[in-house]
Amino acid sequence: MSVNFDGKLPLCYSKFAAVKCIDLWLLLCYRSSVGVSGSQQTMFYAPVTDSMKVGQGGGNPHEGEFIEVTEMKVDQCLEKMLNNSTIERSLGLVFALLWFQHYKT
Repeated sequence: MSVNFDGKLPLCYSKFAAVKCIDLWLLLCYRSSVGVSGSQQTMFYAPVTDSMKVGQGGGNPHEGEFIEVTEMKVDQCLEKMLNNSTIERSLGLVFALLWFQHYKT
């Protein structure tokens, strides 16, 4: 993600959407694991609508990024990602989904 400061309200751009930086909510700073190998992670939340899309997403293939964008309804996502043990997911994603369920639904 890059940040554009042009003297106006800054926008944070990804390949998927442009979000006003003022709309970013800092949720949490945490270590990905305990011990010497855990990197520091910072988690943000930003509301994103279809009108904010600037591209299809999916990462930058020139940088080795191949990200599959899957859109689904909130209840379907929570059911699939929280209750299906066959889907690989990080604890960071589980935390984000539980935070969203608690505060945004």
